[in-house]
Amino acid sequence: MNPVYRSDIQSLLALKSEMNGEEISVPDLARAVGVSRQTIYSWLSPRGVKTLPGAVRQRRLEQFFGVSFKRIWTLDDGGGNGK
Repeated sequence: MNPVYRSDIQSLLALKSEMNGEEISVPDLARAVGVSRQTIYSWLSPRGVKTLPGAVRQRRLEQFFGVSFKRIWTLDDGGGNGK
């Protein structure tokens, strides 16, 4: 089985919204990262993604949330339970 990466973007959006005192939406994140809303939704999929965002987009995600790569993505190596 091929490795799959699962994101923690949903909880990071909720945390950032709470910290800012206003909702940060998927379209807000998409604009900040320079991708479409559909791309963000694909990253939110419970099935995960097989290919991570490129370096520039990954860096923008890290800057947007103020966290490292490891906080955003979890590798599911096929062990069964993922996250």
